[in-house]
Amino acid sequence: MKGKINERGIMLGISEYAVPKIIKIYEDSGSVEKRPKGGSRHTKLTEEITSRLIDLINDENLYTLADIQHHLGIEVYPSIVWKWLKKLIYSWKITSSIPERRNDDVVKSERVEYIRWYQSFNRHKRYTNIIYIDESPFNLHIIKTHA
Repeated sequence: MKGKINERGIMLGISEYAVPKIIKIYEDSGSVEKRPKGGSRHTKLTEEITSRLIDLINDENLYTLADIQHHLGIEVYPSIVWKWLKKLIYSWKITSSIPERRNDDVVKSERVEYIRWYQSFNRHKRYTNIIYIDESPFNLHIIKTHA
């Protein structure tokens, strides 16, 4: 019996492995209509949500993804909100605060003093005894290496 069912499925262009699944679905639900395939769910991004999202970003662009999610009043993961923003060609960057003291007059004068102190060394000592700590190999050509 199983062989005949699989043969009929092949004649109809259905995989022999799909036939038992179709029979089980028919026995459970009484329907053999094609069901939606797996994968990503239908998106909840509607025209209304899109316009609200754009208005929200244009009004105040300092929201986090969780804030946007809260203001929209929908239950989706923050990663979904991020995908919507990318779809609308918005970028999301994390900014860091710069302390006020960084550009204070006192700090600037300390920088000038440091440069004057550094330049007080003779040139040979200045360039041979420096260790550059950097993420890029920008200064590698300055230091002579020995094998």
